[in-house]
Amino acid sequence: MKHLLLFTTSLILFIFSSCTKGENITVRDIMNGVAESDSNLKKLIDARNDNPVIRDSSGMYYKILIQGDSVNYCAPTSIPVVSYSYQLPAGQIVVSSFAPTDFNKTPLNKHIIGWQIGLRKISKGGRIRMYLPPDLAFGDAGIPNLGIPPNSIIICEVSLVDIIK
Repeated sequence: MKHLLLFTTSLILFIFSSCTKGENITVRDIMNGVAESDSNLKKLIDARNDNPVIRDSSGMYYKILIQGDSVNYCAPTSIPVVSYSYQLPAGQIVVSSFAPTDFNKTPLNKHIIGWQIGLRKISKGGRIRMYLPPDLAFGDAGIPNLGIPPNSIIICEVSLVDIIK
């Protein structure tokens, strides 16, 4: 038992000692990144003359284009059937559905966080435009094979065609 404790303690000390000062991420670093992302989103929205938009507490901005039937809303485990497009800030559409899709029966809680938040703001038949910071879209990985670089702001337009409960 003493050997296991000694080994575990040594391993933990080794891991922590291998971190250099430059690798430490502070709350201030995170907050600066959030503020920079928010500033970039505001500039993008202003440049597109797409005001007024609403800022969600998550950091995304959105505009409800069509509210929908105001009766049928997505739950986290619902399967949204959508038509959508992803656009980069420079204006190029990088992904678009040709027809409504349910992404092979993927429930809302398995989609990107921005969709999990935004699609719950509209009901069946609704349409929303979302300005997603990278952490609510595809993050630092991006989706290079679809033309979405790492750390990209994504502009999504999504129509909620149907909901499978």
